[in-house]
Amino acid sequence: MKSTKLQNRDFIEKSINSYLQGDLDRLMSHLMSYMKDNQFYDQLLDQLIDQRNEKMTETIHSLVSKNPNENYFFAIGAGHFWGENSINALLQEKG
Repeated sequence: MKSTKLQNRDFIEKSINSYLQGDLDRLMSHLMSYMKDNQFYDQLLDQLIDQRNEKMTETIHSLVSKNPNENYFFAIGAGHFWGENSINALLQEKG
């Protein structure tokens, strides 16, 4: 139990430090390496990131397409800007 507690504390500290330093690649790499040990990794990643990215991308694209001369501010968590299915990548595909 003591070993597990130390591992969890180390995981949390590394995650927080990466986030505070703005190092998204290191943060996501760290989170993904932890999650890959979990049997639900693919399903969790799909539900928490990929499916939500698609919905947010559709909403952003729809708003901006309908009113291209308006200014918008979208608050989105850092994890949604990482990887092949990131919101940035999906928006670029839409032009």
